[in-house]
Amino acid sequence: MKDNIVLYPAMGRGHLVPMVELAKFITTHHNATISVTLLLPSPPNTSTLHYISTVTAAAPSITFHNLSHNIQRTLQSFPTKPKAFIFDFFNHSAAATAAALNIPTFYYFPNAASCVALFLHLPSIHPNGYSYVDMLRSIPGLPPLSPEDMPAPISDRHSRSYESFLTMSLEMRKTNGIIVNTFENLEPKATMALKNGACVPESKASPPVFCVGPLVSTIRGSDPVGDDGGKECLSWLNSQPSRSVVFLSFGSYGRFSKVQIREIAVALERTGKRFLWVVRDPNPMGSDEVIVAET
Repeated sequence: MKDNIVLYPAMGRGHLVPMVELAKFITTHHNATISVTLLLPSPPNTSTLHYISTVTAAAPSITFHNLSHNIQRTLQSFPTKPKAFIFDFFNHSAAATAAALNIPTFYYFPNAASCVALFLHLPSIHPNGYSYVDMLRSIPGLPPLSPEDMPAPISDRHSRSYESFLTMSLEMRKTNGIIVNTFENLEPKATMALKNGACVPESKASPPVFCVGPLVSTIRGSDPVGDDGGKECLSWLNSQPSRSVVFLSFGSYGRFSKVQIREIAVALERTGKRFLWVVRDPNPMGSDEVIVAET
């Protein structure tokens, strides 16, 4: 029987697809010895069901499991104890449960190493005895920041969102490892800070960091713009001067009203810059489309 690794993505296409790509990466290199199970935190919609069926057909070593019970019961329901438990950073509350079952736990970040450096260093800038503004200017691996640069959920140090991220950051320091969808040459300063322990200055031990990117979906039907649209975008992008295009994408939940879309479009036009913009239909049931614009 193969060893089983359990992956736990967060809700949202922007978290599910990168987690699936990680699963494909694992099974590609260890297909003979490892199978992968992905836990689905909520019932999938029609689009996601189609995507899952496509993945299952292309990668039979990857299975999907609806999370109908709590994490503990689910992890205990497998025939053998999972070899490892890899979860999206938004699902950090599951870490303690897996650790209590003596299952090695790993955080997965589908975004940048610089974001990981910020979160891992957050407990170091939290104590009230430090100047928050001054500490933001010296986060290892990042350029000097200001409070306005911080993500909204952690800009208010008295909010529940900030408390949740701080808890996550503290738990990250105890994990068996952090997996990031990036590569060292893309973010040399941030990855170096993560690997040499600079983000956890008050401790001699820092969790190991594994850069496994770029993990990009190659499954037909997984790209919301479609194969033809993607080729058209890349063809246009390749014809532009180097470093001349602004790319905008607000994620799977980044939907705006028609009025807001028009305002953003006008603002982009007034910049006089070339841009590539992922625009999602204001109707949640509508299809996604990509707008390529040159000004």
